[in-house]
Amino acid sequence: SAAVALCSVGAPTGVLGATTVTTYDPYMDGVPQSVTRETVEECLGRLSQAKSRGDTLNAMQDVFRLADGKGNTLLRSKFKYRVVQTLNEKRAELGNAWDSELRFGSGAIKRQVDPLRTVDLLPYLRVAPFLGGALYVGALLVQQAFLPAFPLAYAASVLVLTLPVVFIVAFS
Repeated sequence: SAAVALCSVGAPTGVLGATTVTTYDPYMDGVPQSVTRETVEECLGRLSQAKSRGDTLNAMQDVFRLADGKGNTLLRSKFKYRVVQTLNEKRAELGNAWDSELRFGSGAIKRQVDPLRTVDLLPYLRVAPFLGGALYVGALLVQQAFLPAFPLAYAASVLVLTLPVVFIVAFS
């Protein structure tokens, strides 16, 4: 198979400091290859420095190809937070230029890198145990003080606890 020219990694070699450029092909001979830290750093750098919609799409395509290999755990473990944060920052930076194609691409990358959306949910997950505890105590008080209103209090508690998760997953 022909090599896909993605993020290139240059390493100074020789006396004159010439740069050897290698390309990363995630499916060399049909077999997913491992990804190096340098390749990930370069692709994320290109994504964060992209100024136009087209540059962003190209950089997102490179990141998606890196994340697409089933044997690749580097992006899913060490770089998961950084990939999602870079995508979120790029979305905020582009504003109105962030269209359905970019939204679909960023969603595909997020599903590859962070299928459970733990990075986007992290701020909520930090307060959810305290919120859940307060809702539980409130529901217990309603149950003890005014039993007929307990089903409504229980349903309201469940909605208050779960709707932020639905909102974050749907709109991030």
